Amino acid sequence: MFIAIMTGSMWGLTVLASKMVTRAIQDRLRALQQITEGRVPADWLKPFQKRVAALHRRSAGEAQFARLGSRIQRHCLKLLDEMTRYLTKVNFTDSEMTQREIIGLLKAYQQAWPTKDWRAWIADVETPDVPATISDNDV
Repeated sequence: MFIAIMTGSMWGLTVLASKMVTRAIQDRLRALQQITEGRVPADWLKPFQKRVAALHRRSAGEAQFARLGSRIQRHCLKLLDEMTRYLTKVNFTDSEMTQREIIGLLKAYQQAWPTKDWRAWIADVETPDVPATISDNDV
């Protein structure tokens, strides 16, 4: 009986771990796809949607929106740095040339995003599924 319980537990944990790893990889791929489409990943902006909505409801001042925009920017830049480091170590692409191009694109965004105005970060949170929130002029 003990062996059956242990075997079942090990099988269940293996399935759970596999699903967690698969989801983490899918989340990274989805974020990478959104970045290459010229958008800030919606999952990265999601934690700020309620805060932006609350500031709008309270008719907050420009300074409060600017502080929140700065927090959003720091959060997204941190995640972009993590994504760049991860893709440098793990190859998701079919060739080394493609990987270099993607990493080059991410590094270009690392340089462009710090200069992006706080109003654009707030707008990205308000409309996370709208393409081309990162213009070609920013890269």
